[in-house]
Amino acid sequence: MIRRDLIMTPRRATYRSLDRFVRPILITDTARLTARDYSIYHSRELLSLRPVVLDTETTGLDNRAEICEVAAISSMTERVLVDTLVKPFNPIPSDATRIHGITNADVHHAPQFSQVMFGNLGELLDDTTISICIYNAEYDLRLIDQSLGIGRRYQYRDNIHCVMELYALFFGAWNEWHRNYTWQSLENAARQTGLYFQGNAHSALADARMALAVLRYMAASYTSLEVPEPDIWYHSRNSR
Repeated sequence: MIRRDLIMTPRRATYRSLDRFVRPILITDTARLTARDYSIYHSRELLSLRPVVLDTETTGLDNRAEICEVAAISSMTERVLVDTLVKPFNPIPSDATRIHGITNADVHHAPQFSQVMFGNLGELLDDTTISICIYNAEYDLRLIDQSLGIGRRYQYRDNIHCVMELYALFFGAWNEWHRNYTWQSLENAARQTGLYFQGNAHSALADARMALAVLRYMAASYTSLEVPEPDIWYHSRNSR
């Protein structure tokens, strides 16, 4: 069930309304928290930090893959902070193009990733006061390093958070073999939560917006320690 008072849209609420939910949980309650509870509380805490949400599209998955598109948005206003195609060192394989639709002709005049890093993207990653949320952060951070060139590594800080790992706790599909919760793709998360992409799925901007929507959905959900408000109360109070 979803907490209507925590539905996070710029028109209906500001993230200041989350302040009362991100205070430390009482020690007597922590033993009762489920993995899903933890993901909800942590999502609320992340949103209270007003993070930037980042996403990339790439030329593949292996250790030679590179970024060919990157986008970042404000979680407060959804303002687009970065949205650019990127020209990789190597051609984009046709298999990758079939997924995200980006062709070699599209990126022919685009900046290289090192040039993008000298602009707004580098400023965002360098700013220790900004929290950054990424769906599958480990993958995107590896691709940032690979896209910078051989032997170059970016000095990451502890202000980067993975929405995918939080959603795995929220969805709760336990994998006995790995002894952990199963990661869900962003498309699966959207389908499981009933959310819809703004624009084409597998564009960096649309995926960043969806990652933010998933984070908001988790933050707006009830924990096992909260009593949901019956729908009849909601409708009767709002019909007066």
